[in-house]
Amino acid sequence: IIHQGDLAPGLFYLESGQLTAVAEQPDSPPIRLSSMASGAVVGELSIYLQRPASANVLANVPSVVYLLPVETIRQIDRSDPRTANELNRFLVQLLGRRAIQNLDRVRMLVR
Repeated sequence: IIHQGDLAPGLFYLESGQLTAVAEQPDSPPIRLSSMASGAVVGELSIYLQRPASANVLANVPSVVYLLPVETIRQIDRSDPRTANELNRFLVQLLGRRAIQNLDRVRMLVR
């Protein structure tokens, strides 16, 4: 659903199924970064940072995924500040949880 090197077209919400984030590097095998279950949201970094995706995100099994396009997000930002604030708060919390998970993983690796 997201291709490494491309801008994500928006935020994806996984209703059911499974997604996997996989990073590809030249001259080495792909690296699985994470697997995601129902309720996962992906694509936020590409939107916030306005930079290409750092990994592929693939559906491993038949999945139901919804897309909130970037243009719709921009429209919400312009026309509905309250909803935009709630969306931004949700995404900041999501990014914070992911940062903590990644720090925990690094700590486990260095032990």
